[in-house]
Amino acid sequence: MNPREMKDDELWEAMKILAADERPVVAVVVEHLAEVDRRSLFIDRGFRSLYDYCVYSLKYAEGAAYRRIRAARAVLKRPELLRDLISGALSLETLTLLHPHLEAPYFNDLLSRVRTRTTREVEMIAAEYGIAVRARDVVRFIGMEAAAGQSQGAPQALELVAASSERKSGFMAASVTTTPEPTAKKLVRFAFTADEELFKMVIRSQQLMRHKYPDGRLEGIFRDALKLLIEEKDLGLRTAKCAARKAARRAAKAR
Repeated sequence: MNPREMKDDELWEAMKILAADERPVVAVVVEHLAEVDRRSLFIDRGFRSLYDYCVYSLKYAEGAAYRRIRAARAVLKRPELLRDLISGALSLETLTLLHPHLEAPYFNDLLSRVRTRTTREVEMIAAEYGIAVRARDVVRFIGMEAAAGQSQGAPQALELVAASSERKSGFMAASVTTTPEPTAKKLVRFAFTADEELFKMVIRSQQLMRHKYPDGRLEGIFRDALKLLIEEKDLGLRTAKCAARKAARRAAKAR
């Protein structure tokens, strides 16, 4: 039935039925994905990883793919978790949080406490066991930076294009309609979780680079560090620079 044509009580009951019907379907997807992973079928079919297979073949969003993969690998180690997923006692998000600790001696006790709990409650309970819940790395386009002297208008649309030859490799090419003289930059937000050692390295880097970045902004510090890394490790870039130097010397001799 069209939900707009339902009476309030009918819609209310229909939502209960749909939610109950959805859980077994998700559990079956996770069960099948676990078997695909166990057999490594995605490699035989030309995908670099199970994640690429989920995103580029099954068309899951990045977050949905991540949660299903973690749940599938949890079920591979502990098949009994599938029952909790079907019943709704555990969600995909909870299985994602529990996955790194499936073989810990406290796991059964932890599992008994997190059933039917919300994600935030699971994080709080896990913290009692000394479990550090690491947030996923985040890389997102967040908008456009207005050029100097211009007001911010509506953001330009960014289109992520995956060429047919790139879909299986997982690399995405970003393209945006450009003008002869671009007036704005695309802004990207990065977020990740790290340990105290990296924190100390960041603080020391800010101190050492205070002359160049007085406000201590991490953007410039990370940009400099990554440039050095690429210049040292990127063989193609080093080869191109070497070729450019040779061409410059030849041109100087010709003069």
